Amino acid sequence: MTATKTLETPIFQLTVGEFLTILKQEHKSPVSITPQVPEIFGAKTFKEITGYSFASIYAKTSKNELPHFKRDGKLFFRRDEVMDWLTANPVATIQESCNLLDEKLTKKGRRAGI
Repeated sequence: MTATKTLETPIFQLTVGEFLTILKQEHKSPVSITPQVPEIFGAKTFKEITGYSFASIYAKTSKNELPHFKRDGKLFFRRDEVMDWLTANPVATIQESCNLLDEKLTKKGRRAGI
C-alpha cells in the first residue's frame, strides 16, 4: 500500500513543508560562487576575469585599448571600468535583430506612403 504524502510527511527528519520553506529561502538569497573582485586589481586578476593572456593584456594596454593605469611600472585596473569595457559592445539576439529590422521596415513604409 502506498502512503499518502502531505506537507507533514518526514524527509530525512524534515517535513515536506519545512523542505519547501528551505527551498524558497535558497532562491531568495543565492550563494555567490565567484569570489568578490577587488575595486583595484592587477594584470593577474584581469587575466582570471577575462581569460585574456598576459601578452594580449600588455598589447591592448600599450595601444590604450583597455582602461588602465600604471604605478611604478605595474598595470592596474578599476573593476567598474573593466566591467563597462567588457560589456560595451553587446551582440543583439536574433529576436532583437528581427525587432529592429521590423521597426526600420515599418518606418520606411510610412515614408513611402504604404
